[in-house]
Amino acid sequence: MKYARFLLFLTLSLALCLAASTAVGEAQWSASAIRLGSEMPDFTVDTVDGGSFTLSEALKEKDMVLINLWATWCGPCAAEFPYMEEAWQQYRDQVAIIALTIEPSDDNATLAAYVAEHGMTFPVGSDMKTNLSDYFSVEAIPTSIVVDRFGRICYVESGSMPSYSSFARLFDAFIGDDYAETRVLYELPPAKPTVSAADPAELAVVLADAQAPIVLSNMQDEYIWPMVPGEKDGRTVLVSTNAGQEDSTSAFIAHVTLPEDGVVAFAFATSTEAAADLLTVSVDGETVKSFGGEHPWTQWALAVPAGEHDITFAYVKDPNTNMSADAVFLDDIALLYGDEAAQALAALPVYPTGDALALLITNEGAREVLFSEDNGMLYRYFNTGAYWIVQGDTAEFQVVLPAGMEPEAAFVYNDCNGQAVALIDMLAADGSGYAGRCRIDSVEETGYAYSDLYVYPSTTVQDPSDILGVMVFANEENVNAFVEMMAQEAGLNMTWAYADGSASDIAAQVQSPDREYTVYFVDQYGDPVPGCIVNFCTDEMCQPCVANGQGVVVFTGAPYPYHLQVIRVPDGYAFDTAQEFTADENGGEMTFTVTKK
Repeated sequence: MKYARFLLFLTLSLALCLAASTAVGEAQWSASAIRLGSEMPDFTVDTVDGGSFTLSEALKEKDMVLINLWATWCGPCAAEFPYMEEAWQQYRDQVAIIALTIEPSDDNATLAAYVAEHGMTFPVGSDMKTNLSDYFSVEAIPTSIVVDRFGRICYVESGSMPSYSSFARLFDAFIGDDYAETRVLYELPPAKPTVSAADPAELAVVLADAQAPIVLSNMQDEYIWPMVPGEKDGRTVLVSTNAGQEDSTSAFIAHVTLPEDGVVAFAFATSTEAAADLLTVSVDGETVKSFGGEHPWTQWALAVPAGEHDITFAYVKDPNTNMSADAVFLDDIALLYGDEAAQALAALPVYPTGDALALLITNEGAREVLFSEDNGMLYRYFNTGAYWIVQGDTAEFQVVLPAGMEPEAAFVYNDCNGQAVALIDMLAADGSGYAGRCRIDSVEETGYAYSDLYVYPSTTVQDPSDILGVMVFANEENVNAFVEMMAQEAGLNMTWAYADGSASDIAAQVQSPDREYTVYFVDQYGDPVPGCIVNFCTDEMCQPCVANGQGVVVFTGAPYPYHLQVIRVPDGYAFDTAQEFTADENGGEMTFTVTKK
């Protein structure tokens, strides 16, 4: 399986499937009306088991309803269903679930087979009549929507929930007798601590230099897990308590007073998922250092100006994998000045930096290639800005980090094997730079013509432009195969050449094989009828298209005998929407007559 690539093409498929769908739907759904905290319109859908589901009826018996929008071809949807099922089995007395496919070709037989294969016992149906995907302007699936006991929309989230605890945390936020009024959530709440905090005086006995003006305290946040006294390697230390709790934080604060510029020194050890679950150290709310992976006991020092400061030590976990002991350990906080402070800072490792973030392919004989294509779509699909032929099955590369970017938090992701490697683990023994190797996919070996490498500044990056991507190919033949694939699957007219201007005897000059399919909508008098909507469907997906002001739909796609179905005509017109038509594989024109009442 291609790891990151599946998500990229899922995004592409959704863009194609949903691009023209905003006009689809019944009058009761108005996208402009949707906002968190607003009332959810009632709806009724038929379910695969022969029954029906009505929102208002479900809310008479349950504390909340989870609406899940998905499709049978969606991998992330399939990935979350086992966790959804497990959570529903535990919460079904208080929670109702209705899973609605947005895929028009997911008929009842297809859904029934899917439900049986995936062991789904909660209600499942189709969104084709309710069109909730339009109402919520869904751009990606799965999308989860929570309606609380008061019938109000309280949470909307796109993306797969990766664990049972994700659903449990969501359900816990909306059930129980203490839920007395609508509570809007903008993100999934973390799990509340199940560990009692230690007395601050006990923390001080364990951790701080009794002679220094350091005051230790617990975080005043109901979702922050405490750090508590424990044992590590024969010493009494503070230990994080949130092991196994996705998307959680365990922390404490050291309030320090420095009469002059000095250093806050401390000892730490970590046993965590590198580059993902991190011990972070913040000064007055700004993170200044991160540590992750396997660190034996290590001394560290932070330069801090004179004055009062809050130093926060936090073990911050992401929503995914738990590894090793899944814990961090702290000991011996002290304040240092003068020569002692200077010596502590001088003992710290020096990380190599450059002017800007860069990912350099270093294979001998590697050659950069350039693609000529329309509208920057290649970058938008893959988030890659450079393309290389390395002449082999392994890419060698170096990463340059700018000053201020944290090597413990940054990582390289390779979609060939789905592995993420922390930059700190790629640091050369002599400290000269960050270097790595990765396998390259090829059509001959794996069926994929290319591999991608991505440098992430951290797991919390939000803007795709902050991620640096490079695509690598094993040879020219695979570049050609990639060009052909993009022409067929995305309709991109691409050519390529070497970046140094030299040509290749086999460089592809492949044009898109797409065809045009034109549908004219007219009434019985021959006048055009704008606003009609027709689906162009393959066996995998459908794309709804809306007739323009002249009653014309022009659909461009790969040659295929598309199944056409008119799914809506304007008010005042009639058409038998149960009819199905088949387009000529090579394109052409068709005329549909709708009856003016």
